[in-house]
Amino acid sequence: MEIKQGMFACLSTKQGYSLGQCRKAMQIMELWNGCMTVACGEHGCMTKPYDHFKFIEEGHERAFKTIYTTEVFEDNRTELWKKIWIDKTEPKDHYISDIPNYGDVFTREEFVEMVSTGFLVSSDGYGRPAKDGMMSESRLDSINVVPTEATHVVWFNC
Repeated sequence: MEIKQGMFACLSTKQGYSLGQCRKAMQIMELWNGCMTVACGEHGCMTKPYDHFKFIEEGHERAFKTIYTTEVFEDNRTELWKKIWIDKTEPKDHYISDIPNYGDVFTREEFVEMVSTGFLVSSDGYGRPAKDGMMSESRLDSINVVPTEATHVVWFNC
């Protein structure tokens, strides 16, 4: 079965989810290399590996008591999202802010890996470049563009 945005899936008991958790049909919002994001709750979403889901045949989602739908769809499995682009411009940020204890600090390499596998997505938060223990005041314009001088990225979940 080819997986597409707009299809429905439910969590799989094979991955240890309870029957109650598996009785919800969730519409697929975003597809990534290795994982996908589905609608859940009133306005929420979650991202998990493909093998955490059981895919529902078209039309069979109506058999579920709870159905979560969305109007946002993205296919991020293209070459564009398979790697992180690096901004080659001259430094434009001033790293003047202390890094707060509520942000997740990733090395540049860790951040690249987390974004390329789809575990960090722009709909879940935003990043600020950092170096020498200090953080920039500006947000990354895009999670796939990291200033060359940045050694770390501080990630804030929304």
